[in-house]
Amino acid sequence: MKEDRDTYKYEVKRGSRTVYRGITGDIKRREMEHKARWSDCKVEQVGKKVTRENALKWRREHERHTSSRW
Repeated sequence: MKEDRDTYKYEVKRGSRTVYRGITGDIKRREMEHKARWSDCKVEQVGKKVTRENALKWRREHERHTSSRW
């Protein structure tokens, strides 16, 4: 059985700086949540929707390379 591509990968930016990367099933809701913390931020979708498994893999790979940054 084929998995649904129902998960967004996204970046939160303030100016030209990426301050957070994450995954979600509801990108509009996450944008509102991030704007509560950083009112001047912009949420940008990264690529197309993917399976949750692939989104988690993307996030883990990113965290490994930038864990000291956040």
